[in-house]
Amino acid sequence: MITQNPAASAYEAQLRIRREGEERTNAQQDLNLWLNDLKSAVNPTSTALKRTAKGSDPVVVGKTSLTFEEERLRGNDFFAKGKYHEAIQCYTLCIGHQDSSSTPVVYSNRAMTHLKLKNWTNAEADATEALSIDPNHCKSYQRRCVARISLGKLRAAMMDAIAAEDCLINRQDTKLFGEVKGLQQKVQHALVEAIQQAPRRKICVQLVQP
Repeated sequence: MITQNPAASAYEAQLRIRREGEERTNAQQDLNLWLNDLKSAVNPTSTALKRTAKGSDPVVVGKTSLTFEEERLRGNDFFAKGKYHEAIQCYTLCIGHQDSSSTPVVYSNRAMTHLKLKNWTNAEADATEALSIDPNHCKSYQRRCVARISLGKLRAAMMDAIAAEDCLINRQDTKLFGEVKGLQQKVQHALVEAIQQAPRRKICVQLVQP
């Protein structure tokens, strides 16, 4: 007879609900971005700027006349102000520039912005894109590690944390090294917690007399 720990079942249910909610959020955001691109394609002569809901700084949607670096700095400014959705739009437009193919920074920055919005799947994907451009980009390993911890991909997260440390072998960056070590400890704690909360099975063994 096999029985399952009720606490473990509740943990699995909560994890499944969280993942489903995240997938719905990501799908809605992808739909909104697609609609913005579609509007720009239908009316390419329309302005590339629009006001935010609060009427503050303009947000770039669709096409832009800004250079790659101008758009990147614009995204950084939005990020610093906590305007993460606007920052994502700027970084997305940066990716449309030909200069984006030679640098992982924009993908990595967008990954960090997705982390702030708890869009773990998108953050993981952007960090992976950044690493496909530069396999030694330490911050992208860090950001993908954080995303994978939240997605429950703990083994993959630990591999990213170790890879991030490997990237720092020839660098004298005490602060960044400390961040990576802290991230490794976070993964280790998550692994211990996952093991403790994992389903436990009780197996009844019936001894047969010879």
